[in-house]
Amino acid sequence: MNIGEAQAECAKKGVFYDWETACKTSPPGWHLPSDGEWKALEHELGLPEDELDLVGLDRENNAGAAIKKQGCWPLEYDGKPIVFSNDTGFSAVPTGFFARGEFTHSGYTGWWTGTPDGEKAWVRALSFHNNMITRAANDKEFYFPVRCVRDEDLD
Repeated sequence: MNIGEAQAECAKKGVFYDWETACKTSPPGWHLPSDGEWKALEHELGLPEDELDLVGLDRENNAGAAIKKQGCWPLEYDGKPIVFSNDTGFSAVPTGFFARGEFTHSGYTGWWTGTPDGEKAWVRALSFHNNMITRAANDKEFYFPVRCVRDEDLD
């Protein structure tokens, strides 16, 4: 993919960052949410306490239903309905991510956290085939969008 094609994709999907850059993108008064802050949100959305530390498909939850934007995600998968509400106003849309020189996984979306995990860093992801919020450690060289959180100690 050449730079023009990459810029066109970012114009449609937003800006994608490798993890090191993502950690520096927040405007003053905001920060990249930690893995722990995502867990707190997920718990508020109904993820049981005993699933918060689970990774990938070990989690079985419907927490993503409250953050998926209407009109952007499939309403069924494999003949089964997928009902979501965006009750929170988070408005997650499928963006895919950028890895190994190409945009990939177009039916998914994910966001970096500010929490490293050795050579990797934690992300949160949604997919087209269910409403589960997935927790995974991905290569820091992959490119994901970010969602910043307002600092709590603002005067």
